[in-house]
Amino acid sequence: MEPQPAQYLVAMCDVLGFQNLVAALPLPEIHSRYLQLLQTLEPNPVYRVDTKTGRREVVLNHVVFSDTILYWAPAGQAMELLPYTLAATMAASLDYLPFRAGIAFGECVIDPTRHIYIGQPIIDAYHTEQAQEWMGGAFHPSCWRYSGLLEVLCKEQTRSAVEYPVPIKPAAAAKGLRLKYGLNWPRGGDVHFRARAPELLARALAAAPDNVKAKWENARRFFEAIFSDSRD
Repeated sequence: MEPQPAQYLVAMCDVLGFQNLVAALPLPEIHSRYLQLLQTLEPNPVYRVDTKTGRREVVLNHVVFSDTILYWAPAGQAMELLPYTLAATMAASLDYLPFRAGIAFGECVIDPTRHIYIGQPIIDAYHTEQAQEWMGGAFHPSCWRYSGLLEVLCKEQTRSAVEYPVPIKPAAAAKGLRLKYGLNWPRGGDVHFRARAPELLARALAAAPDNVKAKWENARRFFEAIFSDSRD
């Protein structure tokens, strides 16, 4: 049976500094880092069992294309698992494979068997990822077309989305792009990560070439803003 178009929440992720990584490290080491990055999605894909039919349904899956990772989650109650998992993965990867993510929603054809992934949300997620000027993630406005998703993602228990003026590149800003909600990756880490994160961010900022220092400075400001808000 051919896959039919359906609504999905998708995330397009780009590993930062990937070209330098390939030049500096053996491929087995990069492969090992990818495995470490993706182990937060176990089992792969993530299923749930429909209590009425007894059938397994995919609620979260991904595919890797070199320096790009595409995540997807079908529309429904479990859809919030994608940003929650993505935030935890982003926090965990800060010191070994940092990445940036754009998240969008809408109708796609997702056909992993034939390696076919098409739909406007994938394009929107890609452009959202590319527009950002930081290590982090942001939500395309299409995400809020799904009724109740914003409220679910902003609830205090998980708070995987947070209202924040997402820093974007000048070219995107000149076109009028504004991204109002960021992926709350600082909350995705555990207490040990939160203790280490300032040092990791400072180290990344110090090591970054001049032309990318702004990305790490913006990530540091976001981290500090999140935990400053939580203390207020």
